[in-house]
Amino acid sequence: MNAALPALLGLLLLAGAAQAQNSDVCSREADDATRRVERDMARQAPSKYDTAAYQRWSQTLHEQLEAVNRRYEDCRRSAQRPASAQTFNKLEACRETALRQLDDLKKRYASPTPSLAEQTAIRDGQTAILDARMACERAAAKG
Repeated sequence: MNAALPALLGLLLLAGAAQAQNSDVCSREADDATRRVERDMARQAPSKYDTAAYQRWSQTLHEQLEAVNRRYEDCRRSAQRPASAQTFNKLEACRETALRQLDDLKKRYASPTPSLAEQTAIRDGQTAILDARMACERAAAKG
């Protein structure tokens, strides 16, 4: 399981209406800036047959789009409010419970070559554990 996914889900669950509005503002600004950069750079596009000039132009375009992305990420981060300690502890408890259950599931089906029935049971168990975790996190985020 990707380690960044639980953190991302937790942040998304904690987002409030004000944060969504601020995130929308950040997204709109980033989209506008991206379109502006693309439009301005399209006017300056060199011939594709001049390889050196085209590579310099491509590098400049890439750098400008990266700058837009950095501004968007900074804006998005500043729009997020930190979670309360109690909410964070509840979310962490949900995560720990799910990880413990997934470890138990791995131990239960530790065969190097599981049968089709075992593979199905593993997949069903993982799905049930992750569904329970998401429900736990939703309840924790609500308060």
